Amino acid sequence: MNSTQDTTELDVFLRLGTGRLPAAVFIIMAIVFGLPGNSISLYIFLFRMEKKSTYIIFVSFLAMFDVLTCAVHMPLELIDLMFPLYFSEWLCKFFRFNNGVLFMGSLMTLLVIAVVRYRHVVHPLKEKMSQTTAKRCCWAILVWSNISSIPTWFFNGNHTITNGNSTVTICYIADEVQTTIFPTICFGFYGMLYCMSVIILSLAYMLIGKTIRKTNKKRNQMKQQPMKSAIKEKSRQKIWHTYRASKYRVTEERVTGVGNTSKFNNRKTKVLFLITFIFIVAYLPFVSLGVVLTLRKKFRENLSDAEEALYRIAMRFPLINNVANPVVYGFYDQAFKRHLTVLFHRSH
Repeated sequence: MNSTQDTTELDVFLRLGTGRLPAAVFIIMAIVFGLPGNSISLYIFLFRMEKKSTYIIFVSFLAMFDVLTCAVHMPLELIDLMFPLYFSEWLCKFFRFNNGVLFMGSLMTLLVIAVVRYRHVVHPLKEKMSQTTAKRCCWAILVWSNISSIPTWFFNGNHTITNGNSTVTICYIADEVQTTIFPTICFGFYGMLYCMSVIILSLAYMLIGKTIRKTNKKRNQMKQQPMKSAIKEKSRQKIWHTYRASKYRVTEERVTGVGNTSKFNNRKTKVLFLITFIFIVAYLPFVSLGVVLTLRKKFRENLSDAEEALYRIAMRFPLINNVANPVVYGFYDQAFKRHLTVLFHRSH
């Protein structure tokens, strides 16, 4: 590529690539905060938590996706944003495929977590998922996320942009499939899967929340029942207290399925709900704009510089999800908070 051609392509890029700087700052900030935060989270869940559980397994799996997003996807996102003219076709395909795997893996993991929490809280007497089954689910999610992302490898690639007498290629929908129905079908599939998942997740956590509120109400009512004052004998009082205590424990276990650990499990449910909520909100602009771009091919042509900058940030807004998860663990997971405190005290 000679200097004249470099100048021409750069001129085209500068005219077509407005609004890049705010998005670039957004990505850099996500990397700076997300990579160390998620790396520490993964380390604590894998190596510092003594008592393993399905909760630890699934949260560690999510943390793994978050670390990969911060370490691999975000730098590629930054390169694609700032140096799109030098993004090879193979790297472009890998970039889009990797994005699909991370999205699908996180979504499927959150769906499995919601089902597990629903069974645990709403149907406490049913058999709980074992750690072995949880690990198998993680492997199945990994396989499915790779298989379901294969189409992105084929319809992404070199996309030609012509501006006046100059022509450049960027990483987007490949020219050979640009006018076919294939990209519409793929984006439609991902959009429909997202919407269906949002419905399932919302229903699951609504039922979980309803059950927890009902359980807390019953527990408070039982605590407020007055002790019978007619029993005066010391031995009979002891028998009565023993009976009340055992009855309370059995009733609580049947209602909640968690017995004395109900508050601990409710905190775990809160952590998983917040992670799910952040995921849904973070991906909403991305999915919405994806649908708009599929239906309106020339959507971006009349955007102002400010609107283009907002568009570029909105398309990368899902990165918030990967940065926010360690913050949720730090605020609401008491065991994680203790290990984090110990880790930083030792480092000093």
